[in-house]
Amino acid sequence: MERFGKKQEGLTFLSLLIVLAVIGFFAYIGIKLTPVYLEHFSVTSSLQSLAEEESQGLAVGELRSRLLKRLEINNVSHVGENDIDIRSDSGSKTVTIQYEVQEPFYGNVSLLISFEDSVTLSGH
Repeated sequence: MERFGKKQEGLTFLSLLIVLAVIGFFAYIGIKLTPVYLEHFSVTSSLQSLAEEESQGLAVGELRSRLLKRLEINNVSHVGENDIDIRSDSGSKTVTIQYEVQEPFYGNVSLLISFEDSVTLSGH
C-alpha cells in the first residue's frame, strides 16, 4: 500500500544554486591566485639556478645583480632590490627573498600572500 507516492530524491533548485555559488567562489579564488604562484615558481627557480652555479666567491653586489637579471628575464614584477637579503656566514652566503603580493579580489577586498625563500650558496 503506497501512502503518499514516491519519495523525491536529489537536490532542490535552491541547494543546486548554493553548491554552484560555492564552487564558483573557490574557482574565482584559484583564478586570481594562479598567476601569483606561477610567478613565485619563477622566483624559486631563479634562486635555485643561482645556487647551482659557482657564485660563492662573488661579491654581494654582483650576486644581487645576477639575481635581479634572472628575475627580470623570468618577468617577475613583485620582487625588487629591497626584497633581497644576502648574508655572509662562516664561509657561505645565504640569499633570502621575502616579499608580499596584494591581489585585488572584489571591490575593496584584496588577498595578501607572503613569500619567503632562501638558498645557501656554497663553494663547488
